[in-house]
Amino acid sequence: MRLTVSSARCVFRNTSTSLLPAIAGGLLLCLCPARAAGENPVVLENEQLRLEVDPGNGAIARIVDKRGQIQLAPVGGLADNFRLVLRGTDKKNMVILGRSQKLTALSRAGSGVDLAWNGPLADNEGGTHSLRVRMEIRLAGHWLEFRLFLQNDTPHRVAETWYPLVGGLAGFGRGQDRGATSVMLPTAAQPKKLRVFILAGQSNMEGPASIKTFDYIGDDPATAPMFKMMRGADGKPAVCDGAWISYLTGAGEKNFVLNGKLTAGYGSMWGQDPTKPGDKIGPEFTFGLTMDAALDEPVLIIKAAWGGKSLHTDFRPPSAGPYELNDFQRKLYYGPKGHGVPADMEKWLAQKKQDTGHYYRLMMEHLKKVLADPKKVIPDYDAAQGFELAGFVWLQGWNDMVDGHVYPNHNQPDRFALYSELLAHFIRDVRKDLNAPKMPFVIGVMGVGGLKDESVDMVAFRRAMAAPAALPEFKGNVVAVQTAPFWSEELGAIDKKHEQVRQMRYYLDSKHKDHANADGKMTEEQKREFMKKYEANLITPAEAALWKRGASNAGYHYLGCAKTFALMGKAFAEANLKMLESQRP
Repeated sequence: MRLTVSSARCVFRNTSTSLLPAIAGGLLLCLCPARAAGENPVVLENEQLRLEVDPGNGAIARIVDKRGQIQLAPVGGLADNFRLVLRGTDKKNMVILGRSQKLTALSRAGSGVDLAWNGPLADNEGGTHSLRVRMEIRLAGHWLEFRLFLQNDTPHRVAETWYPLVGGLAGFGRGQDRGATSVMLPTAAQPKKLRVFILAGQSNMEGPASIKTFDYIGDDPATAPMFKMMRGADGKPAVCDGAWISYLTGAGEKNFVLNGKLTAGYGSMWGQDPTKPGDKIGPEFTFGLTMDAALDEPVLIIKAAWGGKSLHTDFRPPSAGPYELNDFQRKLYYGPKGHGVPADMEKWLAQKKQDTGHYYRLMMEHLKKVLADPKKVIPDYDAAQGFELAGFVWLQGWNDMVDGHVYPNHNQPDRFALYSELLAHFIRDVRKDLNAPKMPFVIGVMGVGGLKDESVDMVAFRRAMAAPAALPEFKGNVVAVQTAPFWSEELGAIDKKHEQVRQMRYYLDSKHKDHANADGKMTEEQKREFMKKYEANLITPAEAALWKRGASNAGYHYLGCAKTFALMGKAFAEANLKMLESQRP
């Protein structure tokens, strides 16, 4: 992971009567220990302030308010020029003290000085880390300004950054201004704003991957670190310390909400107890784990997902207008009665009008209800901290892709152009309804079948899903993430063999002329015995074991493979984080 952070500035201000340490961003101030004996300090000085920097480790040896005759003097044990806390995937903290690092470079810069520690930096237990730190110090009149720049090339999260640390005061109240000298210091850090992320879609956003397939993630060296992040020291799924979830879903027509700290189990709830998390995941689990690791702020995921829902009807956004029949549908539905033709057009149209946009409205109602009172999800939430709508992830598409009536032009490159239009409307509308015009939006592009599925319709649909990200109005704030690379090819190959097994059973039941039971004389027991041998010859014991370890559902659900959904969630989070970083002033 490579993360570069430019911190908020930290400013000392000297007025006509005193030295006023003024802190931006709630940072604690102390001073570094004095330079080693015999070394001449680097000095910044004007009529009002004097700063001394140790050329060996970059320690700020002394700051003097010349007018108020006040010294900010070093205090051993408390003082430092910077202090970093790295948090490992095992939640262990590693403390890096600036005073213990060798200064790589020191250079004058006009009225200031630039300090660099190019690393690797050592922690207090002797470990080394690929970190680079640069500090800019500027002296301008009665202002002394510090800026810290941090580049993190480690796999760990930088949980805390402190700079500069000022130890104490000496000579306070001496001189001509002693009667009016004052000092202001921060008493507590400001509460951190809650970062809110919205996840929505149909069954693959619900999440069909069984927790039982987690071990398969650890089998691959490339994903073993992610598996470690997903599982706690007790062998159970990890529980996020800094991420919560509010999940609206439903089974049939009965909708319900699950709230809690993010862990595994906020996936598909079909056939499970609606009062507690189940045994499946979607992309939300590793999305939240990744966000929790990357962000200092608390994270709230608001998820709304239902299986079998389309964008053209169920999630249809308001600005797309009412559902209208296309030429193909009008000709078919008002023609001769037959398969797929509504028996009662008046009743069908009335129901269609009622269904249009229904799940968009349910989604928005849930979002606004949670945002009106986040404390119902996060008990320790303080309204003073506020929240930021930091991203939206959309994972949907199957019900649109297989609808031959709404999208009738089979095998045509532009068959799904309507989907692109509807999704662009959807992005505009959620931003408008949530008053978040530049909220990062991630499109999870359909990837079932993997990269090897190059059928005309699959390629056309993937292109249509990704298309809104290329619109000029969405440049830099909408990103399409391809999910086909996360499909398990080895499990997909076994799934094709399972399809052959199902096809053979169909041939037996239908008395196909080219297969066994063409004469229809096989008993049910004989069919079962035939199929048992057929499957054993087709699927090896090793393949059967691999399937049991890694898969738990059908192909249209990415085989219910937790590895696939874990990779998706991580990729969605990383794309979202990249957009947030680009929007930072």
